[in-house]
Amino acid sequence: MRLLKVATCNLNQWAMDFDCNMKNIKESISRAKESGAVIRLGPELEITGYGCEDHFLELDTVNHAWDCLKELLLGDWTDGILCSFGMPIIKGSERYNCQVLCLNRKIVMIRPKMWLANDGNYRELRWFTAWKQKDRLDDFLLPSDISESLSQTTVPFGYGYIQFLDTCATHTRGGVYMYSNHQGCDGGRLYYDGCACVVVNGDVVAQGSQFSLKDVEMVVAQVDLDAVASLRGSISSFQEQASCKPKVPAVSVPYKLCESFKLQMLLSSPLKIQYHSPEEEIAFGPGCWLWDYLRRSGASGFLLPLSGGADSSSVAAIVGCMCQLVVKEVANGDEQVKADAIRIGHYTDGQFPTDSKEFAKRIFYTVYMGTENSSDATRNRAKILAEEVGSWHLDVSIDGVISALLSLFQTLTGKRPRYKVDGGSNIENLGLQNIQARIRMVLAFMLASLLPWVHIDITVWKEFYPSSFPPIVKLPALFDPRHNPQ
Repeated sequence: MRLLKVATCNLNQWAMDFDCNMKNIKESISRAKESGAVIRLGPELEITGYGCEDHFLELDTVNHAWDCLKELLLGDWTDGILCSFGMPIIKGSERYNCQVLCLNRKIVMIRPKMWLANDGNYRELRWFTAWKQKDRLDDFLLPSDISESLSQTTVPFGYGYIQFLDTCATHTRGGVYMYSNHQGCDGGRLYYDGCACVVVNGDVVAQGSQFSLKDVEMVVAQVDLDAVASLRGSISSFQEQASCKPKVPAVSVPYKLCESFKLQMLLSSPLKIQYHSPEEEIAFGPGCWLWDYLRRSGASGFLLPLSGGADSSSVAAIVGCMCQLVVKEVANGDEQVKADAIRIGHYTDGQFPTDSKEFAKRIFYTVYMGTENSSDATRNRAKILAEEVGSWHLDVSIDGVISALLSLFQTLTGKRPRYKVDGGSNIENLGLQNIQARIRMVLAFMLASLLPWVHIDITVWKEFYPSSFPPIVKLPALFDPRHNPQ
């Protein structure tokens, strides 16, 4: 038996955040080495982040990626382990989306992507060229500073495989397939769902999480390469087809990856694939996205105008799910999530979130902005949902602000618009509806800017003067100087 331990990963990379991306890459390599893996696969464009968009067109982005790769190769990160790093590379006048395969502080081979995603959310053809020279390896001249640092002038570039002393990579039936992916929000509107996995001869033997708040998640499997060879040779027709295939160029590496069988070694067995229900995907995906964006943006939380309707109620439920995920990861010992939660939630004296509703109260503000036309049903729905989620909820009437604007308009024009039910025209009716919507928008912006400041002051005041703190029950009191702790 030729045993091989492989590692793939989910990484939370951010576009153009080279320092953070390198930290995660190094952490993944360290964990792969600790597990005894001899191959480590990273996600596509992991060094730069996948969502750099038109920054890929800048030479600086590619140059920074080379600097990061040089740092990895000059250290001991690739000692004794074949690492695949994703980064953009310029060859001649073309820019390619590449895997750079490295071992023992040398670049073994560069594999450009042959098929580019270019529909839906993806526009890779805007930034990259697909490698069209199938069955061909060229000599790629390394940048001068990389060449001098590594004492390596050229590297094979193109379509091919690596031939080790005891195994190689091919594309015939059966095999060990490793999938790596980004996980999280990389600074744009997309969420990458992770789910790294290892598949052997059609069976999933290792699977990572699909939605997670972890920055680095490793998936490790120990496989038997002789089982792959046995499957490939089990049907004669497949052997005949394989014998007729054109020769694929190879890069020879005088290095052994496999281990001999020992009794204490356990092979990774086939797993039952884990799927989330549609409801879980709807909750977990946006919830993870919101947390990732919140912790990176430096904001203090979220404000949601909660009308009691389906749209805003769905958003409130998703934020509540986010708070549950954060508390769960803190309880599971994720120190990065814990540190971010302490910072965002303004916890002191060694405290940290242990209850999702309590955490929501610190970072999630909801406000019902009602008028004389609002119903008690929507107001009650908003209040009940806010209590279930745990948000800091306000019930505000904006009739006074609307009346003030209409009085100003009447002073300027001598006319006061009326709703259609009161005899007004369509123009008047539409104008009055738009006034309500825009007032809600302006009020939401003001509350989003100032409520975290008020909330922190209130928390401090209540801590030191619990008996004298006046209860806040409506918006005007919040901004009344008599009730401001400062």
